[in-house]
Amino acid sequence: MFSRPFFKNLRISQVKTIPEAKAYAKRLYELMPTNSGEVTKLLQQQNQQGWTIGDFIACDSTDPEAVKTYLELLNQLITPRSAEVIKLLQQQNQAGSTIGHLIAQNQTDPGVVKTYLALLDQLSTDNPAEVIKLLQQQIQAGWTIGHIIARYQTDPGVIKTYLELLNKLVSTHSAEVIKLLQQQNQAGWTI
Repeated sequence: MFSRPFFKNLRISQVKTIPEAKAYAKRLYELMPTNSGEVTKLLQQQNQQGWTIGDFIACDSTDPEAVKTYLELLNQLITPRSAEVIKLLQQQNQAGSTIGHLIAQNQTDPGVVKTYLALLDQLSTDNPAEVIKLLQQQIQAGWTIGHIIARYQTDPGVIKTYLELLNKLVSTHSAEVIKLLQQQNQAGWTI
């Protein structure tokens, strides 16, 4: 087990590049089995622009495996800390982007986006209202994750997976899902 001083040396402010973010995330992944509480706190840290480690990793379209590994780390945290995982996924940077917005816009591997949506699906079992709030979050231009998926993801499987998630949520939260489908970005587009 690592001591508290080890955790004090891990700070998002030290991360400036995507390779540094990956190295940081790898260290957190190694700590996960014995220190999920500390790992969750470190994952939630934001730099001055509001970016988390996950944001850095989500922007790297050249390494889908790194994004999948990061999402696997979050998946492992769901059981002991689902509320913290949702809070992390809802964190927005200064442009209003969440990890989900960045994944939907930057990842060209459909498997990465499907992995993210599977994470949301798992979270929606016990926290459907929170997942809907996450899906309703808009970046500064008014785009939701659904807008970005509709615009940037060309794989029919990704769109199908997103619609299946909405279908699951509509059974218990139909009014909120309808509101989500009616949300417009600044150009007036709906999903």
